[in-house]
Amino acid sequence: MKKAIVFIATSLDGYIAREDGSFEWLFTDQDYGYTPFSTGIDTVVMGRKTFDVTMSFPEYPHAGQQVYVFSRTRTEAPRDDIVIVNRDPGEFLRELKQQEGTGNIWIVGGGELLRDLLTAGEIDEFQIAVHPVLLGGGISLIAPKAKTSWLNLKACQPYETGLVMLKYEVIK
Repeated sequence: MKKAIVFIATSLDGYIAREDGSFEWLFTDQDYGYTPFSTGIDTVVMGRKTFDVTMSFPEYPHAGQQVYVFSRTRTEAPRDDIVIVNRDPGEFLRELKQQEGTGNIWIVGGGELLRDLLTAGEIDEFQIAVHPVLLGGGISLIAPKAKTSWLNLKACQPYETGLVMLKYEVIK
């Protein structure tokens, strides 16, 4: 069965972006484990706000991967490899994890989708790049009212830049 893995960056105070969605504070000077992670992924799941940010990039970052975007407002996908989903996230991911494939599922974000999937018990692992910056506010890693979840630390990789990559499995 496929694993649902959150691979994401946060500030030290737990924000994935500023209130306006900007993330200029993220380090981009090194790979920080992205390349080895991405080689094990064949499916990408994200919320609509994260998708909108992704589509603003100069180059589409998910070519060759099947992408599912959760949205209550959007109905049309701009590419053939993108599917808009407007059903229960936990139920959908549970079914997706059962499908055949060569890789795992990358849960990109955002906070509302992560809350819903965590509450449904469908996230298997977190890989979090903690950046040494305090934003003082913004979009939280997990939106409010998520269930309490316990994690088991599997790895911790510090970098000379001060960034720390944490890998946790979710205890079911």
